[in-house]
Amino acid sequence: MTKFWIVTGFALLTTQTLSAQGLQFNEAMASNIETIYDEDGESSDWFEIYNPTDASIDLSGYGVSDSSTPDSFWTFPEFELAAGGYLLVFASDKDRKTPPTYWRTVIDQGDTWQYFVPTAEPSSEWISDSFDASGWLEGPTSIGYGDDDDQTIIEATNAVYLRKTFAVDGAASIDRLLLDIDYDDGFVAYLNGTEIARSGLTGTPPAFDESSALREATMYHGGAPERYDVSDHSDLLVEGENLLAIQLHNAGSGSSDLTIIPILTLGSTAAAHAGVISDDISLYQNSFHTDFKISSSGDSLFLRNSVQEIIDTLYTGSLRAGISIGRLSGSDELHYFAEATPGTENNTTAYDAIAGEVTLAQPSGLYQGNVTVEMNTEDVAGTIYYTTDGSEPTDTDAIYSTAITVSNSTVIRARVLAPNTLAGPISSASYMINISHEIPVLSLIVDHDDFFDPTTGMYVKGPNAENDFPYFGSNFWQDWEKPVHLTMIDTDGDIAFSAHAGAKIFGAYSRGNDQKSLAIHFRKSYGDGPIEYELFDQKDLDEFSSIVLRNSGNDWNNTMLRDGFNTSLFHESVDKQGYQPAVLYINGEYWGIHNVREKINEHFLADNHDVDSDEIEMLETSGIPVHGDEAHYLALVQYLENHSTITDEDLAYIATQIDIQNFIYYQSANIFINNTDWPGNNIKYWREANDTAKWRWIAYDTDFGFGIWEENDHSNNTLSFALASNGPDWPNPPWSTLILRRLMTNDSFKHQFVNTIADQLNTTWLPANISENLEAKIATIENEIQAHMNRWYGDYNYWKERADVMRDFAQKRPAVMKNIVSSTLSVGQSVSVTVEINNNSYGSVQLSTLTIDQANWTGEYFRNVPVPLTAIAKPGHRFVRWEGIDETDEQTHITLTENTTITAVFEEVDNPLNDLIVNEIFYKSADDPDIEDWVELYNKGGQTLDLSGWVMKDGEDDHIFTVPDQTTLAAGGFLILCRSVENFSAHYEGNIPTVGDFDFGLGNEAECVRIFDADGNLAEEVCYESVAPWPSSPDGKGASLALQNPNYDNTKASSWYALNDSNPGEANSVILDVTEPTNIQVLTYPNPFSQEMTVSIKTLSNGPLQVQIIDLYGRPLLTLHDGPQNPGTHQYTWVPSGQYTSGVYLIQVITDGHHMVQRILLTH
Repeated sequence: MTKFWIVTGFALLTTQTLSAQGLQFNEAMASNIETIYDEDGESSDWFEIYNPTDASIDLSGYGVSDSSTPDSFWTFPEFELAAGGYLLVFASDKDRKTPPTYWRTVIDQGDTWQYFVPTAEPSSEWISDSFDASGWLEGPTSIGYGDDDDQTIIEATNAVYLRKTFAVDGAASIDRLLLDIDYDDGFVAYLNGTEIARSGLTGTPPAFDESSALREATMYHGGAPERYDVSDHSDLLVEGENLLAIQLHNAGSGSSDLTIIPILTLGSTAAAHAGVISDDISLYQNSFHTDFKISSSGDSLFLRNSVQEIIDTLYTGSLRAGISIGRLSGSDELHYFAEATPGTENNTTAYDAIAGEVTLAQPSGLYQGNVTVEMNTEDVAGTIYYTTDGSEPTDTDAIYSTAITVSNSTVIRARVLAPNTLAGPISSASYMINISHEIPVLSLIVDHDDFFDPTTGMYVKGPNAENDFPYFGSNFWQDWEKPVHLTMIDTDGDIAFSAHAGAKIFGAYSRGNDQKSLAIHFRKSYGDGPIEYELFDQKDLDEFSSIVLRNSGNDWNNTMLRDGFNTSLFHESVDKQGYQPAVLYINGEYWGIHNVREKINEHFLADNHDVDSDEIEMLETSGIPVHGDEAHYLALVQYLENHSTITDEDLAYIATQIDIQNFIYYQSANIFINNTDWPGNNIKYWREANDTAKWRWIAYDTDFGFGIWEENDHSNNTLSFALASNGPDWPNPPWSTLILRRLMTNDSFKHQFVNTIADQLNTTWLPANISENLEAKIATIENEIQAHMNRWYGDYNYWKERADVMRDFAQKRPAVMKNIVSSTLSVGQSVSVTVEINNNSYGSVQLSTLTIDQANWTGEYFRNVPVPLTAIAKPGHRFVRWEGIDETDEQTHITLTENTTITAVFEEVDNPLNDLIVNEIFYKSADDPDIEDWVELYNKGGQTLDLSGWVMKDGEDDHIFTVPDQTTLAAGGFLILCRSVENFSAHYEGNIPTVGDFDFGLGNEAECVRIFDADGNLAEEVCYESVAPWPSSPDGKGASLALQNPNYDNTKASSWYALNDSNPGEANSVILDVTEPTNIQVLTYPNPFSQEMTVSIKTLSNGPLQVQIIDLYGRPLLTLHDGPQNPGTHQYTWVPSGQYTSGVYLIQVITDGHHMVQRILLTH
């Protein structure tokens, strides 16, 4: 046995080779930045196993672990590791035992295809291998016209159909199938006659003259093709000749360009399948995945053979991101590698140690006057090198020997270097000297060449740029990510965050502007990971894995605030990015205003909605996947295409597919701001990937709105624009207006749409409110504009003019919007409605979506459109009547024909808090199904209760769930508070009202459920146990704890029973006409019981008493007592005979004027 060790600046690293002849660890990486990606596109931890013998080894039964505990080992399936072979294994915690995949591209760019330009619908057999395509034309890809990027040029057309055959040997072994395709504008692909992928088209199949969504090709300006993993269709492959057929469609017959480049790649676990892979694609590595990860702070790896003998170990020590540890080729000695070689021999530069870290004694920040900077390190063997130009320090840069003084804004990067030692981590700091700003300061430290070098700089045009804006082919159109360091200093001069990160150029055509947008990714692989800071006043979020520093897009050097302002006019239920203007410095140089925004991706949705990012479907344009699957949405579109008129039944179904109110808020706001780079562009929508989730919309890139181009944009009829059935390819093609057009054929939807617009015109879109909002955002950046314009050759006076246009739009657009709605949708002009409340401390009024709690409120709604109207009494009060309208119900509709005043009259009553009860508790689910905890509330009173802002707590005061706003509980109604609405809805059928999710569990031994009103008053409390006298069946046995009768005292154990088939949203039993006696007390025990049950009754006065056993239909089965009874405690025993089967029975107690029922459960 031989042992090796290496001493570094921070760790003692060891390896043990326990068998001279056998497998061994050869290399490992604990923090993988971009060395290699797994099949999910993730940079997982990894290690490498080497077979140094001259014979292959079957890995069956071999195991690896990060612990020597025998049962902790992850074992390999059957797999032959060749003699002298290397095996890459991902330590990802994904636990996959699929062998590595070998790839071969069978259709590549430049291959010859058959193609046909249709003038009529072709035979449906054209996608079949039996179809005779001998008369079709032939040519290499790309095929199309326009943009000078096609090898085969065709005449302008709306569609072209293509076919390509390819041969397959060993079809049965192929389980991976990748279609990489660059296209403009939409396509459907078929493999051997079956559809496998599509984008931008909805027909099944699309008609030859159908127009697609708009999409620009990417490869001709340096981008990558779009990947479709169609491995689920690999079983369509046959031995020998196969056919890939594609129909390519334009966004319209008048479109300026059309193009397609398909690349098809097959994958197999059979090594014989390996072949040539296209130069135009990047393939992720597929291999085994263990059920553990490698800690970057140091981990031990153990390798054992098939007889469970440990044959090798490796201690990784502390490893920085991108650094591996392993054996140099031909040696057993361990070294560090800055250039790792996963899956092959280690033959790159090897290092004996890792240098230590530099500490900068003076922190980043704003300073007045000179700053003296000291640097320190604990690594006595190394030398500190530093730079002040943003570049990574090398041994040719300045050596630190004594404190340095900086007198101008300066960035410093420092690291320790030593012979035969891997360079230490880079320490970065920004010293901003004698600067003053009223908005936060961002300091970005970058390597000059990464941003500005003509060949490698991502911020410049580079050698391949086109001459015309937006300069396609430029470096800034490449998908490059460069390492940076970003510090944010808030307006108080405090450091908000300071982190290493990666930066990419962000945006579309705005990349062509001199000042560009940047996407900043706080990846853990750069050393720091997500930042923790509340970036946006509008959001309660304090952790971000990425942000965008936006140049204001189309609004660049215009107002520099337009999108942040426009999206603030959208209702809060519409997803939108946070907004925070800041100034940016790059390597100490002023770079002007950048708007800090959230980056819209699955993590944005996960953070804003507390959902799993892996369980999100997010699409853009006409259904192109951004994350997840598009099938659910395309099915909805197909449904709408097949229903030219939407009935109320259709609308009810559609409401299960999309969030109708959210859709209306989204559409109406885009219409109000006159967004004309929409709806065929800048459209994203999402839902959770489950059976009950609905589609919701995201507002972003609204720069075209609010008068960006013309002073009279406020007069545009954007509603007609959003309803157009024959719009151009951009910006409002027919596919983009389909949902709104179809829904608008339904009067109920149209009324909801019109009333929602009126709601917003009465609140957020009031001229005074818009102006207040706009002026606040103008004031925030006004004192920064002159410096920004000087930096980017803009005009301060022009900025003032454009701001004035927005001010004018704010004043004029609301009145125009009313006229647009009235004329376009054929509804009456708006009239005034005044809502008065006789005492607004007694209650409120909900008018359409608005909750009015003022004593006197006036707004405008449209004539002849029914407006929902509801009176909501506050606790301790009830609704009496309406005045001013001929209605009596608290919940009604009003149709206005003239100016109207409505008064809601409330009065005080006994406290209706007593009407809200906890009626059923599900506190411990069985293992299968795992429904999660829930609590049922019941309103036994005669008034609707407004539960907005009410709170549920368990026995812990810091376990809080707040009921969402506008949650009401009708008289006699039920509401379920869920720990998981998704799990609840998956288990229980029917439209049961639910709210959630609460993030704490209910105890299963002794617990309390407490309900507080919005003012913090305790409205209800139930404290239960899982032992007698409380029922025990709810404790993990699938039953719920159910109240026998809503009129019983639910603080008593005797009032509850175990309900095996829990029934949320319904009464717990057949409720007889009962009143709970006030002159007696009843206790039944044990309950449930199997042999004998006792009824204990305490009477407080003389009188008749009847005690009976009855069934659930109220039929008497046995009388235990029927006659007069004196005061005192009396007990009656029931010993069921064999005629009574297991089940639920009722104890009925009748006294003079009172009648009560309790459930009992007999179990034989």
